[in-house]
Amino acid sequence: MAITDFDKVYKTPNYKTDTWFIKPFKKNYLDYDEDSLTNSDLYLITFSTDQPKKLAEEVQKFIEKNNFDVEVMSKWTRGFWISPKNITKSKTLEILCKHLGYSMDNLIAFGDSANDYEMLKDAYYGVAMQRANDKIKLVAKDVALDCEYEGCYLKLKELHLI
Repeated sequence: MAITDFDKVYKTPNYKTDTWFIKPFKKNYLDYDEDSLTNSDLYLITFSTDQPKKLAEEVQKFIEKNNFDVEVMSKWTRGFWISPKNITKSKTLEILCKHLGYSMDNLIAFGDSANDYEMLKDAYYGVAMQRANDKIKLVAKDVALDCEYEGCYLKLKELHLI
């Protein structure tokens, strides 16, 4: 399990940090310390498990039973995320765009997972990564190589944006 705040991730001892997704940020991963957590800074809880569907269902029941203001946001083959209710990547980007004086019509979004679906659909130009499943690719306007092959950078160059 890992709990993410603004700039740090608190992880349990068995949490894998040798993945392509985590390696660049490994220095921000600290051992879990309950005393370091504050309610105002928690954004995302990540569960890694071989049985994400089963555990996510159990956790969702626990959340509902205790009336917590969070939800199981997204599941993938090796885990799931818990976040505040109704806070998605798309909603967060919409808030950020508005804050900066832009709209979703100014946004290019890249994604490869179920939790990226809404963001790719709502952005002006959604780009699915090559590893994304067909549902994600269908909602996107374009496809790019995966991140470990510099897919975002290459797609932005191809679109003459950098």
